[in-house]
Amino acid sequence: MWHELNPSLVISLSTGLSLFLGRFVFFNFQRENVAKQGLPEQNGFTHFEAGDVRAQEYVSLLKSNDPVGINIVDVLAWGSIGHIVAYYILATASNGYDPNFFG
Repeated sequence: MWHELNPSLVISLSTGLSLFLGRFVFFNFQRENVAKQGLPEQNGFTHFEAGDVRAQEYVSLLKSNDPVGINIVDVLAWGSIGHIVAYYILATASNGYDPNFFG
């Protein structure tokens, strides 16, 4: 027996879970990988060092009062992932696929 899913609840829970995972589980992993990779280079110089003045990072957009430094870009990215997962759940539930979420 299939229970009808409430779209607002599915989207809210999925997005909330995604934001939680992005903030408390994957944040350090993601930041360490970005730091390890470094800025893109051309001929051994960053694009900014090579003369592209528009390649400098826009720092004020990435400032945050969050203790670990999660910013608007992170919120938008993890929120988007949460929405994608929610719409996948809703789409597969509405086409007759029974993933047995409720037993």
